Amino acid sequence: MAYNGIYGAPRIKIVLEIEDNLKCSEHKIWRLMKLLHLSSFVRKKRIHRKPKEDKDTSKTILFPNIPKRKWREFNKNELWVTDVSLIPYGIKNRWAYLSVIKDVATGMIVGSSIQQHPGVKLFRDTLKEANEFRDKSEN
Repeated sequence: MAYNGIYGAPRIKIVLEIEDNLKCSEHKIWRLMKLLHLSSFVRKKRIHRKPKEDKDTSKTILFPNIPKRKWREFNKNELWVTDVSLIPYGIKNRWAYLSVIKDVATGMIVGSSIQQHPGVKLFRDTLKEANEFRDKSEN
């Protein structure tokens, strides 16, 4: 086996078993390597990604910028803005997705939804809650 002189405890175990017919645990090999101040070269993992393809902009739907950052010109329920935030929770690096809709004129949160996965249901629930809030406020 040619490994260019780069051997770690797992590889040494394999070589000892195959070539010298010796049975030894990886932990014992690791302890001996530590005692002799030997360490293997640890390579960084490479992430293999597909190259990005050029996006076809002819199918993109563009909407005009109606507000043009003039927020005070809008009345209640005339302009809503939305955002989705990631919220970490738990001890196993879990994430929750919080979707919020805010009325620009009043500054009130008119709809919100939180779920473990982003998707259409998250946004649909947020919009449904905002519509219910609008219906209540108009009555």
